[in-house]
Amino acid sequence: MSDSGEAQIARLRDQAERALGRNGGGRMAIPILDRILELAAEGSDDALFAHRHLAEIELEGHPWRAALHLRKVIAADPDDDGAHAMMGLCQALLGHYRAAIGAYQRAIRCAPRGCATSPSPAMATTTTATTMSPAAAPSSCAASSGSPCVPEPHWGNRPERLAVE
Repeated sequence: MSDSGEAQIARLRDQAERALGRNGGGRMAIPILDRILELAAEGSDDALFAHRHLAEIELEGHPWRAALHLRKVIAADPDDDGAHAMMGLCQALLGHYRAAIGAYQRAIRCAPRGCATSPSPAMATTTTATTMSPAAAPSSCAASSGSPCVPEPHWGNRPERLAVE
């Protein structure tokens, strides 16, 4: 991409960030984010920025559109716990509850320990001891980054609710 194209994308990204920062500015950012997608290379940081923010904006009103944007983010970074969590919400809003559970499970597995959305190591140990099936082993969804992942809980025979033992 030429320097002028990169400069144009940088200006558009700044405009999008300002629009997103305004109260109720999400809708105003849509044409800017769409323009970034037209100019940025597929899979680039700028394209992923646009896809993620478009998904956030469209999530409640148009979960199907949001899911399409999230698929691009997840394809580029399969260990993105936030994208998996948003995908879970999209699927739940669409009534696809089993798919929502799967997306939430992937989000939990990929969330690094110690972050605000993950259990503490002590809680993870307790949770592991009380809710995991013996065959369940912590999967490494972030093997390339070296971040530890939270083990997948045991769902028992009823995937729509977490087994509490």
